[in-house]
Amino acid sequence: MERKKTSRICNYQNGIVLMMFFTFGIVFMERLSVVFLFPFINEDLHLTNTQMGLIASTLAISWALGGYIFSSVSDLIGSSKKVLVPAAFVFSFCTIVSGLARNFATLVFARALMGISEGPVLPIAQATIAKESTPNRRGLNAGIVQGSSQLIGATLTPLIVTALAVKFSWQVAFFVISVPGFIMALIL
Repeated sequence: MERKKTSRICNYQNGIVLMMFFTFGIVFMERLSVVFLFPFINEDLHLTNTQMGLIASTLAISWALGGYIFSSVSDLIGSSKKVLVPAAFVFSFCTIVSGLARNFATLVFARALMGISEGPVLPIAQATIAKESTPNRRGLNAGIVQGSSQLIGATLTPLIVTALAVKFSWQVAFFVISVPGFIMALIL
């Protein structure tokens, strides 16, 4: 009987880790995509280096603010799901809006809103991992989720988005990479 209970706990724990792994990995994919697509975007929008830097900086600042604000909201309402699911829908929608941008202002606005919605994902994911993990797996599980940013975000993103941009366009690259975020929002 004890073995069945342990197996159920382990399966649940692994499921939570897997969901948080892919959710945060997708967040990082969508966050970094613009950097790898700048050469393609610049051909169409004729951005200056300063504007490209502002797009990246705006996302980083809004990420920090969103993390603080909406992680606090999650604690206040006592539900990570009520913040995490809408956040996943919003950041995926903002990726589509990034692909629809025809000027600097629209792109910087889309990326700012994206940062606000992506910011709380890691803190909420880590809090969920800490709560749902057995004591002997908390560090490992947190590390697995944190590592997704590099495995998915930093490793796969440049390969995927640049291939899509070369074959189709930078807009199509944004549209395609928005899909996994919507899928994760539904799974969550």
